[in-house]
Amino acid sequence: TYENTNLYLNVCLAYTSRQEITAAVKDLAHAVANNQLEESDLPEDLLSKTLYSGRSTNPDVVIRTSGEVRLSDFLLWQSSYSVISFLKVLWPAFRIWHLFLAVLAYQYNYKKLHEIEENQNLKTKQVEGEKEMRAIIQQYEKIHNLSEGSSNHSNIPDSDIDALHEEIKIRKTNYLLNLENEHYNSLIEIKKGNIKQRVPDFS
Repeated sequence: TYENTNLYLNVCLAYTSRQEITAAVKDLAHAVANNQLEESDLPEDLLSKTLYSGRSTNPDVVIRTSGEVRLSDFLLWQSSYSVISFLKVLWPAFRIWHLFLAVLAYQYNYKKLHEIEENQNLKTKQVEGEKEMRAIIQQYEKIHNLSEGSSNHSNIPDSDIDALHEEIKIRKTNYLLNLENEHYNSLIEIKKGNIKQRVPDFS
């Protein structure tokens, strides 16, 4: 399946969402400490891409069986705009009709949830864009030995802004490629029996 990149199947074994988020934050902190990333390179979407499911789209529907009305620490970050269906049926008795019921609930709520998600994404994009521009201005001042706060968007050449934007993009791309290689190599070593999986540490 290594060459198959159109679809992704996530199998969650010994998984908790808290551990996933904690691992992602640690990976980002490690990258900053090793000068792979700048602190200003850490928008929300980069954290999303650092998660184990970073290459997958967020779920449209999350189905919880057995009558439990809780997510049990499952995909907490990814399911913020998902339709969540709590069904009383036990998993072994789950049938296609139960799936249809969850899909109907999704279709009924789709428009409202889609509007909420789009509005939130626009707000997040605007905030992150403003943060990145402030970081670019600070970097420009540092490069040109200017006093902090002496520059703004209007008095920085567009070519310099574009170049600094590109630097940020390259850092993020290289970070994600390195992270993917690390994860893949770890899986190979686990398969060989050379290393053990990390035990979640919430202390």
